[in-house]
Amino acid sequence: MNVSIHPRVFVMLIVGLIWIIVTRHDTATQPQFFDGNRIPDIQLMDVADAVVSTKPSQANPVVYTLWTTWCPACAANMPILNQLVPEMEARGIRMIAVNQGETLVQIQTHLTHTPIALEIWQDPQRQLGMALQVNDLPSTIFVDANGNIRLVYRGPITSALFRIMADELVHKTHR
Repeated sequence: MNVSIHPRVFVMLIVGLIWIIVTRHDTATQPQFFDGNRIPDIQLMDVADAVVSTKPSQANPVVYTLWTTWCPACAANMPILNQLVPEMEARGIRMIAVNQGETLVQIQTHLTHTPIALEIWQDPQRQLGMALQVNDLPSTIFVDANGNIRLVYRGPITSALFRIMADELVHKTHR
């Protein structure tokens, strides 16, 4: 049986592996807790080309997930996050997928094949990832309603761990 891989797919796999090797740190995949570090106020665009901002709204906690379309771990993580959206919305937690380093066309092409239930923002210059010093993809950042970063999780996250971290986020927000 002769199996061939399209050259474009092969290149994407190689680039993805190189990214993983280069950006992977020796940190354990454990949540990093923060006490009062503020999320930087960064203006980005959503997929409808409307201006959006990380500036806290004082209304709800926000969970940002940094991702790309070519990242295998991001692809594996997205169905888990999609399933959590209704539950988190009911708890007053806003979930936003912030694409790192890709164009709107790349994101929209990906969305035609892989629906994402989270709100999607584009960050072609990786401003948010660089400001937070987060290179690992996916990474999940839990921010309270006051704009304080409470937890950062680098790598794919399970629904059980996400719920535990969301509990902590809600608890810290209502203190």
